[in-house]
Amino acid sequence: MLYPYQTAEEHRAPLRERALLRQPAGLLALELVCTINDLFTAAPSLLYQEGTKGLLLLYRDSACDTSYLEEECRELMACLSSHWETALYGTAPGGETGELTFHLEEGNRILCRTRCVSGKPFDQLSGLCVKLEADSSEHAARLRDVLGQIRYNARCCAVDRRAGAFLDENEILEDQDGSLYRYLTLEGDPSPIDYLQALSLEQKQHLWRIFLQDGEQPMEFAWLHEFAQEGAGFCMMEWELTLQQVLDELEFQIINQPGQFYILDPSGKQITFDFIRGGPAEKVFLKILFPVVIPHGR
Repeated sequence: MLYPYQTAEEHRAPLRERALLRQPAGLLALELVCTINDLFTAAPSLLYQEGTKGLLLLYRDSACDTSYLEEECRELMACLSSHWETALYGTAPGGETGELTFHLEEGNRILCRTRCVSGKPFDQLSGLCVKLEADSSEHAARLRDVLGQIRYNARCCAVDRRAGAFLDENEILEDQDGSLYRYLTLEGDPSPIDYLQALSLEQKQHLWRIFLQDGEQPMEFAWLHEFAQEGAGFCMMEWELTLQQVLDELEFQIINQPGQFYILDPSGKQITFDFIRGGPAEKVFLKILFPVVIPHGR
């Protein structure tokens, strides 16, 4: 802290959801962030310095009564704080920074405390910031990877497999056979179309990159081909734009003119994709280049 805080108010409350005591820290952190996302109908901006254990989540342009924050977050924060240091910060009505913390005590009671420099009670915070201090820099980095992919109101998010060990430890992972990414369920029972919609532009670029560079065709392309075939209600624009960017990045050349079509790799070698016998990535690639099927006789 940049300056000493004084206690403004404190009281105690019972822990009602005893099941939270059995949940691992990573799952509690995820549930806390999703709860706050729902409060503000937004996902946070993340601040993280590599090699450190601290992670800051900033909800810009947010404001909330402290009593409501306490009601929604108290039990999750208290249980999480028994593993990782956790606090809520924001600007109090007088202009100073206020802090809310919740800690478990004996008998499963929660100590609820508000602090600020002046020690004067406050009932509202704006510009909310959640501070999480993980037990290791590795866990903090993996949590950053996961939280950075969460969008408000999404049913799931896609995360890199390097976060797999952390996710497995914290029992928050959905896995799909043959997929490049691992998928984290946030709500309900996601379907393959939810998995595709969870992918960021950077993740879609990476899928195209490993296909063009290494010939890999993970399960995401099979899902994409299925929905591209259905057509109605599924937007291919982001896949087309990310493909174009990766083709430029890797210096592939596409010659696509009436009566003339071929693909050149960065070395100038012609490569061939097969729409009938090829894999799903090949089929999607060709579908993007030839979106309209012209009937015979025209």
